[in-house]
Amino acid sequence: MEASPPERARRLPAWAWLPALVAAAVRVARLVEAHATDPAWARPMMDAAFYDEMADRILRGADSGPYLMAPFYGWFLAGLRLLLGRDPAAVYAVQAALGVGTAVTAAWLGRRLGGRAAGLLAGLGVALSPTAALYDGKLLSVTPAGFLVAAGAALLVAAWPVGRALPALAGGLALGLATTARANLLLALPPLALLAAWRWRRRPLATLLLAAGLAAPVAASWRHNARAGAPALVSVNGGINLYRGNNPTVLDQAAQPFRLPAEKDALARTARRIASMDAGRWLDWPEVDRYWIRRTLAEWRADPVRYLALATRKLHQALGPREIGDNVPVEREIAASRVLRRLPARWPALLLPALLGLGVARRPRADAAPLVILAAHLAGMALFFAVTRYRMPMVPLLSAYAGVGLAWLAGRVRARAWRTVAGAAALMGGVGALLALPPTLPWLPAGRLADPRRQVAPCAVDRTVRGPPAVERHYFLGQYALLHDDLATAGAEFAAAAAGDPRHTAARVGLAYVALARGEVAEAEAASREAVAADPCDDKAWRNLGTALLREGRLAEAREALARARAIDPHDPGHAAALGEVELALAEGGRGDEARALALLRAAIRWGPELWQPRVVLGRHLLAAGRFDEARALLDEAADLAPDRGEIPALAGLAALGAGDLDGARSRLARGEQVAAPSPEAHAARCRRECRPAFPTTAGG
Repeated sequence: MEASPPERARRLPAWAWLPALVAAAVRVARLVEAHATDPAWARPMMDAAFYDEMADRILRGADSGPYLMAPFYGWFLAGLRLLLGRDPAAVYAVQAALGVGTAVTAAWLGRRLGGRAAGLLAGLGVALSPTAALYDGKLLSVTPAGFLVAAGAALLVAAWPVGRALPALAGGLALGLATTARANLLLALPPLALLAAWRWRRRPLATLLLAAGLAAPVAASWRHNARAGAPALVSVNGGINLYRGNNPTVLDQAAQPFRLPAEKDALARTARRIASMDAGRWLDWPEVDRYWIRRTLAEWRADPVRYLALATRKLHQALGPREIGDNVPVEREIAASRVLRRLPARWPALLLPALLGLGVARRPRADAAPLVILAAHLAGMALFFAVTRYRMPMVPLLSAYAGVGLAWLAGRVRARAWRTVAGAAALMGGVGALLALPPTLPWLPAGRLADPRRQVAPCAVDRTVRGPPAVERHYFLGQYALLHDDLATAGAEFAAAAAGDPRHTAARVGLAYVALARGEVAEAEAASREAVAADPCDDKAWRNLGTALLREGRLAEAREALARARAIDPHDPGHAAALGEVELALAEGGRGDEARALALLRAAIRWGPELWQPRVVLGRHLLAAGRFDEARALLDEAADLAPDRGEIPALAGLAALGAGDLDGARSRLARGEQVAAPSPEAHAARCRRECRPAFPTTAGG
């Protein structure tokens, strides 16, 4: 018996429940698999580790500095921990639910633009997207940002015809929050507000509510940054990200011509150090932002044709089929997953029908908001850079248009309009073939960038080279163990990675680090020599080799290795500290340049405020030279930086004694006696501060 109209109204339509069911099944299967196979499941690294610690700072009320990265995900994690505790499985479950919500929202948009069949196909596009399901299980802002963009677009589509006030406010809030997760969406806010003001010119309240919703989250992040002394709309890293995507070393991916240490906020802090070194003084965050913007604009002015071509290339990459992972190897993780590699909704399967749907969607411009968001997102990637997690918020919107395009094409097939079908298929095939071409081909619009004369010099870019998945798993586990001072596990995992891939440079850098921590100098030298043979541009390998040679007393060889490290990365104060120590030791034997050694040590102290070793080396030298006050000041700083090193307060006490400060000498010597001699295990656990080897990179190679 056919259901009555009221009963049919109570049922969830197929265009909504089927995508929801499929999305939920895919995400549950993926999370079960990832729990067993993904080493990052409960081990946050890089950006994930930054957000992990940011959430803890928020909960402690200690998040007082400027936002070094877009803050929304830190707020999101803090809220989930407040409600659900610290179990990462709870976060992934919530993100999976958001993924299901995104699929349903895309289905609603597709139905609104092209009917029920379009809605069903749109929802399935998100549900069966392997990349979307992959990021649902990562401690990154991708999934919440995608949900907010989809929800904001849907609410504005609902508000658009007559200017409904509550959907306008809610849509504005959703998109405003989305900008605090993906700052390039800021480009969409002014045109959205202007279009709404024109469309709703007889409903000014809706426009005002939309503007308030858009502005409120951005105003909250700006207020926080302003209180921290660094006014910025979302975060203070916009300038360096602009430079990463637009400097002379960029060929086919974002790059910066400097090395990054293995730290959670390495990009922002290294960018600040380099800008400050260039200025000759420590810059505050707004000055750092302006420095990198000015440097980028100078590059643009020097060769505007190149940068126009570069923007074209980045747009090509943003639309192209390649998944460009920055801190997640997307294509490799999908290929290694038994769940994800079977899913059909890859990027081209969404993009090409979406381009068709954009041309055939039936609308009185009701989809102005999705179109503006898509255009702004593409413009943001062309202006900055194109990586997979930056384009992911476009997936639900493109899926909605893909549903429209596929439903329209199915209608033409049913009508046997074969010429139209053939023309549409040829158009999609031609566009797909063009986008599949490498954007560096000389005859493409951006081909000028492929000119061999524009290839960067050797060692100008710290390139990421990954080994096989099993090797990378061992390397990841070793790096995580090293970050948490578990040297035994780190050594075993690095050894396994090195055995699995003879050219895995970063694993050998890690092995050398662990060996130096254990006092195994010969082993450290051997691992470092293998690393520099595999990659002569790895400054960390040269640094560890120089440290090992220094400990063996082979000073001339150590100076050569450390000079290589510093030539590759002149901005690392650790390189300067180690080279200055070797140069000073050679000078004391009549074979080095004392003035150069002192300059290197002072530079390391100035630009490496966290380093205690150069303070001790220089303090000892000044103590021997009878410059007691200077020595005492440096040694006191070193004692504060390394409070568990008893010999440093003792040296400071000798300097105080030489300066005639008997009470100061007595208190410092007493402090040194109170620090117990460390056990070998404690010494190894403190090696990152004490031994001065170079930490391995975060990405392998």
